[in-house]
Amino acid sequence: MEYCTIGIFAHANAGKTTVTENILYQTGVISSIGRVDSGTTITDDMLLERSRGITIRSSYVTFSVGDLTVQLLDTPGHVDFSAEVVRAMSVLDAAVFVISGVEGIEAQTINIWNMIKKMNIPTIFFINKLDRIGADYLETVDALKKNFTNRIVNLQNIFCENGSIFIKPKKAREKLEEIAEFDDEALDMFFEEDSQFDDKWVDKKIKQLYEKNQIYCVMGGSALSEIGVDYLLKGIVNYLPRFKKCDETLFSGEVYMIKRNNGLKESFIKVLNGVIENRMSVELKDELQKVRTLTYIEGNQRVPCNIASSGQLVIATGLDCSAGDIIGTNENQKSNLISLSPMFTAVLSIENMDEKILLWDSIKELSEEDPVLNARLDKNTQNIQIDLMGRLQGETIVQMLDERYHLQVSLSEPSIIYKETPISEGIGKAGYTKTSNIAIKIEPLPQGSGVVYQSLLASDYLFTKYQKQVERLVRRYLNIGLYGWQITDCKISLIGGKCDNVGSEPQDYNIATPIAFSRALKAAKTKLLEPIVAYTVICPTEYYPDVISKLMIMRKGYSDVLEKEGGKYEIEGEAFLSEMEMFINSLRELTGGKGTANYVHIGYDDALIANMVERPVLEANPHNEAKFILQMNGIMENLDKGLETKRGKPEKIKRNKHLWKNNKS
Repeated sequence: MEYCTIGIFAHANAGKTTVTENILYQTGVISSIGRVDSGTTITDDMLLERSRGITIRSSYVTFSVGDLTVQLLDTPGHVDFSAEVVRAMSVLDAAVFVISGVEGIEAQTINIWNMIKKMNIPTIFFINKLDRIGADYLETVDALKKNFTNRIVNLQNIFCENGSIFIKPKKAREKLEEIAEFDDEALDMFFEEDSQFDDKWVDKKIKQLYEKNQIYCVMGGSALSEIGVDYLLKGIVNYLPRFKKCDETLFSGEVYMIKRNNGLKESFIKVLNGVIENRMSVELKDELQKVRTLTYIEGNQRVPCNIASSGQLVIATGLDCSAGDIIGTNENQKSNLISLSPMFTAVLSIENMDEKILLWDSIKELSEEDPVLNARLDKNTQNIQIDLMGRLQGETIVQMLDERYHLQVSLSEPSIIYKETPISEGIGKAGYTKTSNIAIKIEPLPQGSGVVYQSLLASDYLFTKYQKQVERLVRRYLNIGLYGWQITDCKISLIGGKCDNVGSEPQDYNIATPIAFSRALKAAKTKLLEPIVAYTVICPTEYYPDVISKLMIMRKGYSDVLEKEGGKYEIEGEAFLSEMEMFINSLRELTGGKGTANYVHIGYDDALIANMVERPVLEANPHNEAKFILQMNGIMENLDKGLETKRGKPEKIKRNKHLWKNNKS
């Protein structure tokens, strides 16, 4: 049996879940097609999803065609649940990207494409809703070529007008012409007068190009009217690459999702190498953990299993793990999971103080399922803070706490999450006891670079185990900038340090590392960065002057205006999140409720605010050294002992002379 794990993606309301229902119906998994608006779809099985008519959590179903089992992950389309989309992407072999033939490329569409491109996922596009007035297949194909990639291959002749669709698959020669510019053999075949080829030969060539991820095929139809999905299904089976099994016999797998089922923690795993067995002990977080139960999905039903092989998705209980964890013994295996930055933070509160502990335990469970929440307890106020991708996510968290845990909570008005970045170079040195000390250097990087960490210190000065500990600690304390925000866009180097076989202990570096890092930050100084979003605003023609005037006075303005059918304007641009939030609040009043706006996070820029916004630090804070050492159960007298000589003068931290001949600090 061969496996192919595919994700199905789309902007909200593009018809992604309806496409999934059609595929399941055509492959015999379900006997009738469910409707999103009536809450009868298979993949939206949460009560919250059915009541809101949206996908919140990824779910998976399977269908088989011949010797191929396709494991299909239906993912959320709303931008607030982008983290769920990214977690699903980390285990995919391929993807289906649903685009509305009416709305075309929207803000979240671009966001999803950027993630697909970054993770290099082979993809088929399906242009949906072609039976609606205003739909245009060829215009949407051209938009994909212009905005996404010029490697688009159109496999169908589709005519749609006034709600009618006519689909005619392209003949072998037409398809060959489409792919000829991407393959020399196909190009030669196209221009040879006596060349012999048929649909089977061309389809095989398309599959080869998909194996190299060199083309993106496009098809179209209307899932709601059950038109065109049969061609999409053939494309999935015939073109998309299957999981490639390795010779590696040792087991390894990736956890891509955590869920709870009747209070039981379930880990959703893709087997990458070897096999996983029921009651098997696996390496996880530097220890052996035992799988208690093992199940998989067959069609839309859960089935117990004793063993699962590479390429297969399984659900295990008994494991203490998180999304993105690699399980097993393959040291070279790394997670494909990319990180996303939440844009808002808010406070959860509950009136019944007796339920405070239960609320904290409940939100910790939800944070295991969605680490983006980053739940934090303020021990002084007993308030619980969470991070959010958007306001809708906050609303669903409140509803989930009610439905799952029977807790009635309120959520404060979300506030914007800023970031910090160093202004200049800074070096910090710290020691704890005479035998343990380190030196850290921080350098600013261009915006969008993220964090780069490196050690330039030989292990004979600081043992490897301590160097790994230092890196873990630095990455942890990146979340506590000088103003309490996360540090980004910098290079952090371990430039010096020492240890001793007898005198050094891990606790020494638990204290010295955060303080050295804090001192480096203080030397470098930091500035605030504010989130930037790409927006799309649609408004009726009569309100256009007022809307465009509002957008023009924003710091980044607008970039493009398109006159749409039906007397509407579509305006695109970029904006600071704070300004976009204020604009959205005024849009309803400006347009009498007829204007719409959506946006996606695209990066950060220097915050232009009068006063520095500080974020309370809810854990031990190394910026206050005396209090930090006390909270870490340390002794103030031990601080920097290793940095002083008998005369009380600073001693140079030991470092590799070969690496440091140009670094005299």
